[in-house]
Amino acid sequence: MDLLDAAQVEMLIQSADKKREKYVNSEKYVPEMCSVLLQNWNMIGNDIFFKTKPSTSPTLEFMTVYQQILNVYPDEFEGRDINKIKESIQKSIYGSIHTKLFKNYINELENNHKDSFLVVPVSMFYKEKWYSWFKNGHGVTFIIKKEQDRLNVEVYDKAQMRMHCPDKRALKKKIQEKLWFDQETLKITPVYVYEGVEKKGLEEVLRIGRQHLTFEERINPFATAKELITF
Repeated sequence: MDLLDAAQVEMLIQSADKKREKYVNSEKYVPEMCSVLLQNWNMIGNDIFFKTKPSTSPTLEFMTVYQQILNVYPDEFEGRDINKIKESIQKSIYGSIHTKLFKNYINELENNHKDSFLVVPVSMFYKEKWYSWFKNGHGVTFIIKKEQDRLNVEVYDKAQMRMHCPDKRALKKKIQEKLWFDQETLKITPVYVYEGVEKKGLEEVLRIGRQHLTFEERINPFATAKELITF
């Protein structure tokens, strides 16, 4: 199995920490984090440009808020493995900055453990001109778990866009408001669930979804689209 050794993992983590420190100390950190907060409350649209190189982002840094919530309100998570949740969030951040780390992190997912997961923000780009208003890409979130010895990927999207063929009703904002909303748990439900995903294909999807593209892919980004549709 093509895994990174401990030294390679540590080198990438150190690189990610430097990128995060630089971003946190930059002038754009506060306004972009405020933007993400307002987006989560559906008060504004996305006004943050996608980045096409390994780097952190306000979406990734916003994940640290959940780590802090775990520290401040541990009693609210009774029966959950808080340390494992923190670890899962941390690996999600590092892996999203340097997608090579997913080689190891996917392999380290614990089977049938609800607190062992990866949360990865990814970008989708539609080839058809009919959806040209999405030229800057559309962001969704993957939650990856290992269940029954299989890799499962849940796709979450507040805009409820179809990945293969976007729904015209969704584009026109006419889709029912709570179609993908679980009333009992008060959580957004996944639009798609891919079960039994092949690890190597998933690694490629995450790399491209994070826009860590090769030179050839930048020239012809849809060259491998067919292979990536079903992982």
